[in-house]
Amino acid sequence: MLGLVKKVVRKGLRLYNQALVYAPRGEVTGADLNEDLPRLIREQNPVLFDVGANAGQSITFFRKIFPDSRIYAFEPSSATFRKLASKPFGDQFFLHNFALGREASSREFINYRNPSLSSFLTLDVNPENRFRQEALASKETVEIRTLDDFLPKNNIARVDLLKIDTQGFDLEVLLGSVESLRKGLIQNVFVELNFIQKYENQARAMDIMDLMTRHDFRLVDFYHKVRQNQVLAWCDGLFSRRPFEAAP
Repeated sequence: MLGLVKKVVRKGLRLYNQALVYAPRGEVTGADLNEDLPRLIREQNPVLFDVGANAGQSITFFRKIFPDSRIYAFEPSSATFRKLASKPFGDQFFLHNFALGREASSREFINYRNPSLSSFLTLDVNPENRFRQEALASKETVEIRTLDDFLPKNNIARVDLLKIDTQGFDLEVLLGSVESLRKGLIQNVFVELNFIQKYENQARAMDIMDLMTRHDFRLVDFYHKVRQNQVLAWCDGLFSRRPFEAAP
């Protein structure tokens, strides 16, 4: 009888492009980031890094899951930074108007009309890139620092989640974090992975995944998947240092 019910439910869900997925209670499943993050991050006052904070979408999301978290947010765009700084995120929120990258420097930053596309990199003109005609708003020179330098200067001994969404610049952020990764200061990484060419000279998803593997991280799952022409175009990858118990 139960099997028949499942069959009917699955058939009904398919009419709405939905699917029934088995999810063991209390375990990370890859089905819902809202449920998976608290299962990986069990500290009562976790330290979260939001690199590429934009308008604060991730900050709002993190606050709902971890209301007592300490959040360090980084947004290089001066215009976007002003909007972000005006929002009442409350205590234990630290906003910085500079970028994180491979090394300390300064570099031209491109502000597009859609701020979520702004990057150090130019949008690629290849036909598969749906954003290739996005209008330019302005350019500015911004400061870049490294996470490896930021952590000791701010007496931060542990990062429970490092979120990186820097529009093709993500590998550069990780390369400026290799000492922190090597020392085990970072426990979980949530990073954008591009499988199509959105930006010129963008980070390759496979290079990011290789770097995470070399620093003893395991892939938890892919989230926020966007498909294009029947293939995965981009998504967010969640990687965790937390040891996984061997299956019985």
